[in-house]
Amino acid sequence: MKKLFDYPIVLVVVLAVAMWGVGEFIPLFQTSFEYQKRMAIFLLGVGFLMIGVAGYLFRKAHTTVNPETPEKSTYLVTYGPYKLSRNPMYIGFLLWLMAWAIWIGSLLNIVFLVAFVLLVNRLYIAREERALHQLFGQEFEAYVRKVRRWI
Repeated sequence: MKKLFDYPIVLVVVLAVAMWGVGEFIPLFQTSFEYQKRMAIFLLGVGFLMIGVAGYLFRKAHTTVNPETPEKSTYLVTYGPYKLSRNPMYIGFLLWLMAWAIWIGSLLNIVFLVAFVLLVNRLYIAREERALHQLFGQEFEAYVRKVRRWI
């Protein structure tokens, strides 16, 4: 049986709702600035672009994009945004949450951004990296030495 948090998008939605709740019901540390909405839209767009390009590269390589089954990977994608980060899709999700935090304007929402990174490391990346290490061995080890997990 699948667990609710098997898919990272569920975590993103849950945290986004929590961020909205904090912004709506805990009016502490509210902030606004001239280009706030524009910055939020820009970050959202960059996040979509990161996720889209990363997903396209996985599909182009005919390998799985499903975080629930990393052991089904058939190819280690190390080009494009994967030259800069081992997890550009998660960076894209983080950019979505950053955009939402900026849109809402509550500095308290920084806590949810940190929580996202910690939870993604624990719930998804650790399992994915174990599977990739088993599948690709020294090739994956060399990639890990060369490219950071986040940025």
